[in-house]
Amino acid sequence: MQKSDRIKAEISLRQVAEDAGVKWDLRKSRQSRGDWWGPCPFHAETTASFHVVEPGGTGGFFKCFGCGVGGTVIDFTAEHLGLDFVAAVRHLASQAGLENEISQERKAALEKKRAQNKAQAEALAERQAANGHRVALDLWSRADHNPPLVAEYLAARGVRLPAIGGVPATLRLAHLDHYAGGYDRNSAPDHKGPAMVAAIGRDKLAGAHRTWITATGRARYCDGKKVAKQWIGRTGDMMGRPCVLSSPTSAVVVGEGIETTLAAYSALVAGGRIGWSAEAALSRGAITGPAQEETQLWTPRPGVSEVLILGEGSSKNPAEARALYHGARDRLEALGLSVRLAVPNERWDQDADFADLAVAELVKD
Repeated sequence: MQKSDRIKAEISLRQVAEDAGVKWDLRKSRQSRGDWWGPCPFHAETTASFHVVEPGGTGGFFKCFGCGVGGTVIDFTAEHLGLDFVAAVRHLASQAGLENEISQERKAALEKKRAQNKAQAEALAERQAANGHRVALDLWSRADHNPPLVAEYLAARGVRLPAIGGVPATLRLAHLDHYAGGYDRNSAPDHKGPAMVAAIGRDKLAGAHRTWITATGRARYCDGKKVAKQWIGRTGDMMGRPCVLSSPTSAVVVGEGIETTLAAYSALVAGGRIGWSAEAALSRGAITGPAQEETQLWTPRPGVSEVLILGEGSSKNPAEARALYHGARDRLEALGLSVRLAVPNERWDQDADFADLAVAELVKD
């Protein structure tokens, strides 16, 4: 039996992740089932999108539904320590004292166990994905059409609604509970209130994106922090799927968020650029990566020839922000598209989006 197979079968991925600093969200995790959720150690986040399935106590698999990284305990160690595959195997073998050969009988038993664990993990992931999709469909069907509060919120964020014919049909309103660890009826919500519900997907609903709002801006906790936006739906199918904000045309504006995309799009239309359409990618990673699969990256629908990417800078790491968005531009240009990249104030070192600029213009007026 190869050393790598023994490591994957005998070493606990959950324990390795804990040793690497991962803190599990016990409200979302199901410990008795070997189902663990926590913030991803490979990209900056506070939500629990990092998922480990290890029902047998060893032989686990992980997947981050934010950045797309996934695999076995070897893949985790390689990513965490910056090692190649061989070096990661040697490191784990040394840590666990697994240098010796094992018997053929033991090899067969471990292979069977690994296959069972993998099948259980895949079945569990599929059940969770299907359940999330059912919740999203039910939420979307119950949400209010064309609600005044969404119009007030978008106007407060600098969107020129009269120019684009009002609130897009893909945005609705629902009064929802917010759970810090994601959707979980078994825990107490940390916020309750109206949320703008956005349909994820072009031709069919892959999920629902939720933004808790007031008439003047994002909903906040008592300490002033914003209530975090959340996704619900078929996990894995939502990344790269946009919220469509207008009828399709051959020229499309794409931004990370719904508000910034609509602010820029409505400004274009108000200025006479009526040939444009708009889609919100819903995350920077969907535009720039990284992604484990090409399907998790935003790509325009067939028939589009021109793309305007709305970039967002970073005061903490402007060079990284610039490189990521330039990479997204290069990726789309390689598809034969005419691509323009815009960033607020033409500055990569500022934490601002086009909705912020639109609001500033409204205040100025």
